[in-house]
Amino acid sequence: LKEIERMPENWRQVATLRLIEGRPTREVCAMLNITEKACYSRVSRIRKYLEELLKSDNWPECYFAHDSMRDTTVLTALFRLLCSIACI
Repeated sequence: LKEIERMPENWRQVATLRLIEGRPTREVCAMLNITEKACYSRVSRIRKYLEELLKSDNWPECYFAHDSMRDTTVLTALFRLLCSIACI
């Protein structure tokens, strides 16, 4: 998806290390030389970005119900799915 490529580089770095590779937050922070607050902020922004992306693409509302996008496991799974679709 072009939308993932359009994400700011610092978001993609956090998304790759934290969401795709599953590295611990502290490790991500050390690798990128950022604070934990900055890391959490970027994950939050990625979450909002993905939510808007999925809504605009008419994905079922169940992906947004009950704060599922706040669940890192759900966010990680969705991000991995979108990345795999982009690679096809």
